[in-house]
Amino acid sequence: MITDTYNTIQSGKTFTDTYNTTQSGKTFTGTYNTIQSGKTITGTYNTIQSGESITGIYNTIQSGKTITGTHNTIQSGKTITDTYNTIQSCKTFTGTYNTILPGKTITGTYNTIQSGKSFTDTYNTIQSGKTFTGTYNTIQ
Repeated sequence: MITDTYNTIQSGKTFTDTYNTTQSGKTFTGTYNTIQSGKTITGTYNTIQSGESITGIYNTIQSGKTITGTHNTIQSGKTITDTYNTIQSCKTFTGTYNTILPGKTITGTYNTIQSGKSFTDTYNTIQSGKTFTGTYNTIQ
């Protein structure tokens, strides 16, 4: 149980390995991974196993972000009840973005993306059993 801020990362950070692999049964009730500009992640970013529950803001990413590996591969049993992946301008993804296994439920806004977005690989490959009850992929 984490009830405050978990992994607030300032600008100029570089990750070249695995970042935040979280096992089952984790609950976050605060802010999880608010990342400022200038971030580069070249490995796996936020691979989360089953049983995860996030009730706050999950991955609000500011401008200047580059992710060249896997971003947010989420296994079954995930529930997100707030904002999931609101991404500002100047984002570039060159790997797989949001591959989601079955059993996912999102009840808020999912992937509202502002201008300047570039996707060069797979964007939102979603397997069976997905349910979306909010907004899915509103792109400006």
